[in-house]
Amino acid sequence: MKQKFRRFVVGVLTIFVSIPLIAEDIQFAGQVWDINSTSYKLEKDGDSDVLFFENSNVWLKESNFANGEISFSMWLGAGRGFSGVMFHGLDNNNYDEFYIRHHLSGEPDAVQYTPVFNGLSGWQLYAGKGYWGNTLFERGRWIDVRLLLNGKRAVLLMDGRPIIKVPSLKFDKASGLIGLKSRISSVRVRDFKAEEKNVDLIPYFKGEIKTASGPALLPSERDNGAKLTQQKPDGLINKWQVSSLLASNALDGSANISKAMLDGVSWQPLLVEENGAINIARVTGRTRAQNLVLAKAMIRADVSGYKTLNFGYSDRVRIYVNGKLAYSGNNSWRSRDHRYLGTIGLFDSIPLDLKAGENEIIMAVSEGFGGWGVTAQVTSLQ
Repeated sequence: MKQKFRRFVVGVLTIFVSIPLIAEDIQFAGQVWDINSTSYKLEKDGDSDVLFFENSNVWLKESNFANGEISFSMWLGAGRGFSGVMFHGLDNNNYDEFYIRHHLSGEPDAVQYTPVFNGLSGWQLYAGKGYWGNTLFERGRWIDVRLLLNGKRAVLLMDGRPIIKVPSLKFDKASGLIGLKSRISSVRVRDFKAEEKNVDLIPYFKGEIKTASGPALLPSERDNGAKLTQQKPDGLINKWQVSSLLASNALDGSANISKAMLDGVSWQPLLVEENGAINIARVTGRTRAQNLVLAKAMIRADVSGYKTLNFGYSDRVRIYVNGKLAYSGNNSWRSRDHRYLGTIGLFDSIPLDLKAGENEIIMAVSEGFGGWGVTAQVTSLQ
């Protein structure tokens, strides 16, 4: 599958900083790669070919990798960067990835898995077990990395130790492009290999996975993978309607949402995932000028009265109940302290004044960086 990638904007935390890129084909590890980089060079380490690059995605041309093992060694550059491997890629803006955060050795989120949809990484939505890995690693030496893939499952190993075990990959593509990534800092890569084969991952997940059909799935059942049956909390809103993209300032100064304000807005359904949240990037990208959508849900009350809305969001939100503003907040990365991540969960609550019959909840949520989504649950008044 031959891919041509246009020049893209490299996000250095602010996402919108444009950097001039060098785009060309290179020979590395006996194969042809597409590189878009501010800086790269081919080196030697003994008999091994080494690729040095920074602030780049580097794609293996015509790759269409499904299941098997991807292995390589990495030498991490200085600074607060992150580097890793992309797989099952559709294009430069849609793929699954694992990456090492150079400066966080020993921290719970030192290594992360996340999907990328429409150019938007989702790590604020996918956090904790199955998405993060804690390991010690040093800069100034080669780190051996192995990625094992089988259907919806993946296991990332560093220096022979399993660091992250993902029971259900989030990017819905069974095969696709392989790539290497580095952001903010630089990385050196050598000894790259990709071997398609049937890898038995069940031993890594023994005792951890339950599926709708009972026991863990066999590798021969890899087309469906292991779909988790995580219990959803009572009152969770499972289905949302997501609006078309709006101007970033569309609701500035508005304490209410009128029907006239919604003229011309189109809607599409989006179901929550295992974590109880929707990932809005699945249905739309965004720009600096347009980074706002409305997530709408209907709640039925038998009688008028108060309930509690428990909710989470990323990055900024205004909540409207039956058209009236009920809450405004900012959950962005580092919005509260220097290590605040802005991960999503049912962490905030407001009282809901509901009328008998149908009630409309709109969460107007805008995205800057790290994940775009909402989650909400209606419970008795707390």
